[in-house]
Amino acid sequence: MVREQSGAPRSRKNVRSSTTAELKGLFTQANILLHETLDPLVRLQKRTQPAFVEAYNRARLVVDVAAPSAPDAPAA
Repeated sequence: MVREQSGAPRSRKNVRSSTTAELKGLFTQANILLHETLDPLVRLQKRTQPAFVEAYNRARLVVDVAAPSAPDAPAA
């Protein structure tokens, strides 16, 4: 019984590690799909649907909410 309990944290850590690795692969696949398939298709619409292309490009920007904000301008 004690052995089962002591192995549980290691098992959870292994599951987390494999899940993290799987997520990395899935994000890589998604990025490839976006860059090689979807982005070129959207670029084809630039002349006929400029508002759509602009909205798509804005939506594709990655915003790092954890990054510190820019400092305020110094008071003169």
